Amino acid sequence: RRFVNALRLRFSLRMVNSGRYAGGFPQVRLAAGGRVIAPIESPSLVVLPDSDGDAEVDFDAPPDATRAVLRVTIGDRTEELPLELQ
Repeated sequence: RRFVNALRLRFSLRMVNSGRYAGGFPQVRLAAGGRVIAPIESPSLVVLPDSDGDAEVDFDAPPDATRAVLRVTIGDRTEELPLELQ
């Protein structure tokens, strides 16, 4: 959703924990418009062993951003998802 001073982006994320121990939700950041942006509110979710958890994450990106990269980090592993914004 576009506002005058920000582009609000919402992502629905799912974490699957197939391990033997509970795990916290990953760190999520958005790179857009030359900035790295933290979510408006970080999910504070613990995912129990052999289960999954869902969270919605909102970001306010620069209103003129046309591309972004969603970065998800768990431990020392980072995955990136490039996005085209319209």
